[in-house]
This record gives sequence, C-alpha cells and structure tokens, in this order.
Amino acid sequence: MRILLALCLTCLLLAPPTSAQDQPETLDAAMADLDKLFERGASFDEIALKITSLLQTAKASGVINPDFAIFYAMLADHLRLETDNPAYALQVAEEGLALIAGNPEQADFRAALMASRAYALADMGRLSEAHSTLILALPTLITSFGEDTVGDYQAHADLWAEGQLSDFNQSALDIAKETLQAAYDALNAGAYGRVLVLSGSALLPMDTSFAEADLRGTNLEAEKLTGEALFKLGRHRESANAYLRALGYMTQTPWQLSGIPDWWGTLSPEISDIGFDVFDGLAGAAAEINRPDVQEAALAAAFDLAKSPRQRYSLLQRQASLAHADGRPDEALDQLTQARNIALDAGLEIDALVAEFYSEMVIIYDQLGDGVPFDTTRFIDVTDRVLKAHQDNQIAGRDFFLYSAANVLKHGTVPEKTLEYARQALQWRQADLARKSDTSFGATQGRRASRDTLELFLHAAHTAASATDHPGQSAEDCPKDDAYTSCLIVMRSR
Repeated sequence: MRILLALCLTCLLLAPPTSAQDQPETLDAAMADLDKLFERGASFDEIALKITSLLQTAKASGVINPDFAIFYAMLADHLRLETDNPAYALQVAEEGLALIAGNPEQADFRAALMASRAYALADMGRLSEAHSTLILALPTLITSFGEDTVGDYQAHADLWAEGQLSDFNQSALDIAKETLQAAYDALNAGAYGRVLVLSGSALLPMDTSFAEADLRGTNLEAEKLTGEALFKLGRHRESANAYLRALGYMTQTPWQLSGIPDWWGTLSPEISDIGFDVFDGLAGAAAEINRPDVQEAALAAAFDLAKSPRQRYSLLQRQASLAHADGRPDEALDQLTQARNIALDAGLEIDALVAEFYSEMVIIYDQLGDGVPFDTTRFIDVTDRVLKAHQDNQIAGRDFFLYSAANVLKHGTVPEKTLEYARQALQWRQADLARKSDTSFGATQGRRASRDTLELFLHAAHTAASATDHPGQSAEDCPKDDAYTSCLIVMRSR
C-alpha cells in the first residue's frame, strides 16, 4: 500500500503554499520544481530524490520554512515503503515534527508526520508507542482528510495495541535478517567494506516489542560479521571488540576471560555454532594484537562449543600457534599431531596436510632458535603438496602458504625456491587487491596488507641475485608469462 505517501501527495496538490510575501522564495522554488515532476508523472523514487535534495539545500542555506514539513512526511513514507529503512524513516519524521513544533498553523502536517512516525515505530517493533502516536493523530487526520481516506488507521492501531503488525507494516526484524543474508553474500565475495555497511544496518535497538531472543540472535550475527570483515581488513583491535560485543548478546553478564560464560537462555545448535565462530574469531584477532591472555581464554571457551572434527581441528591449530609463540615447541607439535589425526579420521585430507605444513614450520623455527642447521627438503615437499591441493580444489588462501613458506626459507640456503614462493605470494596478494576495492578504505587496507609481501619479495630477489659467483653483478630472469611483473633486473657494475 501507499496510503500515507498518496495522502501526502494529495496534501501537496490541494494545499498550495501561502503567499510569497509570507515565506522565503526557497519554498516557491521547491513547489515549482515538484509541480514539474508531478505533471510528467515522475516515479516515487525520483520525487523522493528531489525532496531529499530540496531539504538538504534548504538546511544548508539556513532558511527552512515550516511548510517544508510535508516534504519530511513524504520522504519518511518513501524510506519505509520503498527502501525498507524504517529506522531512517523514523528519524526523518521526527526531524519534521521538530521543525513545526509549537506552530498551530501546521496542525494538518503535524498529524501526517505523526502518522508517518507511528508506522515507522511499528516497523521497528515499538508497537505501544506506535499505537498511542496514531491514536493522537487520528482526530486531526479525519477532520483534515476525511474518514474514508484514513479509515484503515484505527484498525492498524488496534492491531498494534494487541502486539501485532498490520499488513501495512514490514517488520524491521525481517528486514534485518534479509540484510544479514546480503552481508554474508558480500563476505563470500570479499566485499568487506560492504559487509561493514550491511551488518551495521542490521543492528536493532533492544527496546522493542520483538522477542528478545530474536533481537539477540540478529545482533549477534551482525556483530560477528562485523568482526570477520574488520579482521580481513587488518583492523584487528576493532575486530576483537566487535567479537566481544557479539558475545555480549549471548551472555547475561560480561565474560571475564575465565570459566564458562554466563549464557543467556539455552543455546540452540545454531547459536552454539555462531558462538564457536565468535570465540574462534576473537582468538585470531587477539593473536594479532598480542593479547595471549584473551586468545587462550577464547580458545578454552570455544572447546566447550566445538562439535565437529573441523572445529576441534581448528582450535588445536590455534593452541599450537599459541604454544609455539610462548616457547613451547614440543607442546605445539603434540597439538598439531592431534589436529592431523582428527583430520585424517574425518577424511579431511587437505586439513591434515596443512597440519603437517605447520609441524614442519615449528621444527625449523625450533632448530633456528637453537642455531642448528636445518634441512628444507621435507618442508619444500609438504609446501608444494599444500599448494597443489589448494589449486586442484580451487581453495582460497594460497598466498598465505606462499608467504609463510618464503618467510621460513629466507633463513635457509635455497634462494631460488624462496624467490619462487615470494614472487607467487606477491602476485596473489596483488590480485587480492581487486577483491578489496569495494570501498576506498578496503582498497587502502588491501595495499597495506600487501606491503610485507612486497618487502619479502624484494629481500628474496636481492638474496637470489647476490647468490652467484659474482655478487651484485647478475640478473634474475623474468618469467615469460608475466614479463617485467614482479621481477628484478640487476645492472652490472662498471
């Protein structure tokens, strides 16, 4: 239905502005512009765009007449009916009401704005407020526009009084769930900036008539998605905070980094899975900001929620990383062996291969710490198998393994292999920039994330070029398939 918007259009056409002597020219100009749109049958979208522009211009000029109130009502109804944005519609309606507060000449438009506000409140689940707002507006609406025009309003208000939405409402909770699905799609596409916009839009206030469990679940997912997107963009501290906010929707009291969280209600399987993702994500973010206390606590809590072999595998991997960073290589190797066995038993062959890759990394770094020469043969073998498995199965993340392998091998005596991995890592990171260009911020963060890879490549290229019989006087050949891309040419000294 378009009852309210149609009503506002009728108001605009049947109630011409007062004389030019009583008002600024801006309103005359606004009316003339809109008349042109009406005459040629412009769409509601075009009319709303024009109204938005008129209001922005009027506010910027410092001259905005109370008669502009009808524009606020029209815009509020458009935002609610056509763009599924009741929160913004509510804001616009209230701004219009503030404009004409205390002006008795605006009684008709005040009633129209109150109706717009009432329907937006109902969409947002604030049904009691919606009922009282519309009931207060009804006498003026009936007097101004006739009982036939506003006949459905009383019926809608009665439904709100009973805690039900009318057929003229669209639940903000339903809109939020649709928005979350769009956010998941954006996350899968690597459009992390768009994820932040969508997940932020899906957050709902808790003081509504919607079921608390539904509100908590929706906001939980919105904050989880925010945490995931922020982590991908390299904003690790903000990511950790988003995960903690997500956890707040699952608990009755703040989690104190110890013991079983004080869960709100009974955890459904679906919420339990999301909770695992929250703790797992929090652990990853905590590792990046050097908060091992938060990381260790998050991993311990996540184990209570882990149900699948893949989840247990993931946690053991993270615990191994924490143990290795804490100078406990034997414990790290034991945890990686457990993870590998879990993956093999579950038929997760690629995951088992990745656990083997990490085990070889731990062994080499342990030998480096002891000053013991190490053999890179096994490590190169498992790295190549990991890369082939990711390529054959079209799995993302090859750049991470390439970068990690080059970072290990730079300490060894295989400069050509190190350069090969570093070059491929840089190429993958450069291609990844395109997936982070959905916003200018995302592109900037993507370039920053590539800096370490570029530095590693330059280091590997310098080492390879210098590891000849004539240090500094040789040239590293460029691959034929990407000539002059990611290659080093060293000029011979005179």
